[in-house]
Amino acid sequence: MYKYKHVTTVDADIDSTFKWFEHEGSFRRLMPPWEVAEEVRADETLDVGSQRVFRFPMGPLKMTWVAEHTAYNPPHHFADKMVKGPFWHWTHNHNLSEVDGKTEVIDDVTYQVPFGALGNLADTVLGGMLVKSRLSRMFKARELRLQRDLERHSHFSHLPRKKILVAGSSGMIGTQLVAFLDTGGHDVWRLVRRTLNPGANEIRWDPDNGDFDPNLLSGFDVIIHLGGEPIGEKRWNDKRKQMIRDSRVKSTSY
Repeated sequence: MYKYKHVTTVDADIDSTFKWFEHEGSFRRLMPPWEVAEEVRADETLDVGSQRVFRFPMGPLKMTWVAEHTAYNPPHHFADKMVKGPFWHWTHNHNLSEVDGKTEVIDDVTYQVPFGALGNLADTVLGGMLVKSRLSRMFKARELRLQRDLERHSHFSHLPRKKILVAGSSGMIGTQLVAFLDTGGHDVWRLVRRTLNPGANEIRWDPDNGDFDPNLLSGFDVIIHLGGEPIGEKRWNDKRKQMIRDSRVKSTSY
């Protein structure tokens, strides 16, 4: 077994910090930008027995990781273990303590590399860096994200929370924006073109076919439109520029 420990100090009280972790968007905000993870399913709480399922690329394959929460003691502790994934063993304990108005977040990870003796040998030959260097980089990114997000949210903590609708929420910017707003305590909804997910905060529209009821916008404090033909996918020509323009004009002409 190997152990990894990372300590983050946050300029926020323990209740605010723990509450940040309880929001669904915290998973996306803590995932480093170079780790391409697709969230498949997530329970709404950190309660014991709740799970989060996500996929990530490993070479030419996609691996599924199922994490199950094994301990929940707000605002001081929660823990999870891998019940399916690339490691033979993985547990992650999150411990929080408050000192002088700041919160110390201690991440303790215990893991066993795959392939038994062969995996241990490879890790030993590489000086324990097969996994540890990746963990160090990942948790440093998590530290910066946690510190900066909580610092940013603190500037607006005195204001009422908003009901916000986001179009284009599946794109690179939209995904992060929805997660950021969610961890700030806002009531975030998605405007989507696909079939609605049962129980999700979603509203369906089809702007290309004029299928949308403006009355569905009633009650929202803020509407953010990030949808449209991607601007960075292909080389621009006259046809491409027209597509980019039309995709934005038509969907905002109701």
